[in-house]
Amino acid sequence: MNGFPIETVLAVIGIAVSGAAFVREFVLVGRKKLGYRVQMDVPITEMTSAATAGALENLLANGEGGTWDRTKLSVVLVRIENSGSLAIEADDYTLSDPARPKVGAHLNFEDREVIGCAIAETEGVPLDNFGEDSGMGRRNRVSPNFGIVDLPKIALNRRQHYKVLAVLHRTAGTGEPAEPELVCTLRNGQIEKTTSNDRPSAKLLALTSFLAVVVVAQGVLAINTRTAPPVDCASGSLRVVGSTAIAPAIGKAADLYAATCTEAAFHREFTGTEDGLIAVTRSADPGSILAFGDGLKGESYPELREQPIAVSSFSMITHPGTGVSDLTVAQVRALFRGTVTNWKELGGNDVPVVLVDRVAGSGTRRALESRLLEQNRRIFPYVSCVGMARGGPQCEVKTTEEMVDAVARLAGAVGYAETYAVRPQGGSEVRRLALDGVTPGPEAVRAGRYPFWGVENLYTRGAPPGESLAARFADYVVVGKAKTVLQEFGLVTCQELSDPSSCRPPG
Repeated sequence: MNGFPIETVLAVIGIAVSGAAFVREFVLVGRKKLGYRVQMDVPITEMTSAATAGALENLLANGEGGTWDRTKLSVVLVRIENSGSLAIEADDYTLSDPARPKVGAHLNFEDREVIGCAIAETEGVPLDNFGEDSGMGRRNRVSPNFGIVDLPKIALNRRQHYKVLAVLHRTAGTGEPAEPELVCTLRNGQIEKTTSNDRPSAKLLALTSFLAVVVVAQGVLAINTRTAPPVDCASGSLRVVGSTAIAPAIGKAADLYAATCTEAAFHREFTGTEDGLIAVTRSADPGSILAFGDGLKGESYPELREQPIAVSSFSMITHPGTGVSDLTVAQVRALFRGTVTNWKELGGNDVPVVLVDRVAGSGTRRALESRLLEQNRRIFPYVSCVGMARGGPQCEVKTTEEMVDAVARLAGAVGYAETYAVRPQGGSEVRRLALDGVTPGPEAVRAGRYPFWGVENLYTRGAPPGESLAARFADYVVVGKAKTVLQEFGLVTCQELSDPSSCRPPG
């Protein structure tokens, strides 16, 4: 439409109208509403059966040896409810009655006196709120002529209610009696007479219809002005495989890419860095797969190409029962060389050390060995941690998730994992340790103060075809818009580092 931003105009109108409605309904009018409605107001005129005769005779007795004139008796049922959008608290009632400080509201019956009252039904309101000391009661005034039921300051959540049953005696007037009236003042709220008709009001219907028209108009305009996907989009199917540590970040990046580039499909197989390298090596189509992992690919995969993506912080973690919160790098070396076997030797509790290790080929394990252990550690026979009820001196896991689970489960356990992954989640309780007094995290890595870190890399078999989904997504992750996603998961992108030489796998 000649560049005129009609979509923006419609959006502004919709927001303005809905905002004005919100302010009127929830700010000016008030979100707390105490509603009431009369559900029954019927006269008692005759005994309907012998079965009720005794009860009615007792009702007609006025306590002074006589009886009430049953032609002037009536039974009224009034529903009191929270009809607003916020809970009503006991201190929201501001009715001023010094003689009755516990009373929050009155039910008034003009030209009728109250000869009995009771709570007939409650929804979410305990009956003991209406006990003897609650303030509830009945009384009658001569001038003006009113019967009154005093109601206590009852807290009501949304849609909670209670019902008041009153037996009344007509004291003046003829014909239809005046309807009962609820008298109450509510802080930041109002009293309203409700009905059983649940249909929305005409104003609400009009507002909803208007906003629906705006939304439909915006949708039509969006369809008519839809453009092709961005030029950096590619179509096809891509397998993303490799490290379990970086899996959450790459998975979210893939979701965001696919949301924009709708003809791209991703299949995730994050089972470990080594598995990812093997999958890329064996793939028949190098342009259909990307692997992500920690550290150098090593000499076993000479045909693979690696591109640094980001620097990741790793953490030493322990079972909370070890009694330690900080280790030195020298102590970590002593643990993995087998010279420390009980936590009391490091100032902790008298608990045997259980080393939870990643399997050989893990990128996270390679980062530990190169950054902290100086490639000098004790090699243990393979024992799986999965399913162990009690730890031995050492066991191994395959994934980051299994590492966190094993350390949380096995008394005396110590392990290591990507820092973001070891935040307490899903009920797992592990203790993340400082190293040489430095708390792990991206800021410490960026400042060069934290020793346990590694480089996350992208692996391909040669260069993928330039227009392929593999090439486009690789650019998206390495130098593109996925930067914010990586940062969200605690990674420091290579572009952020002042010293680019730091962004390479540990050697």
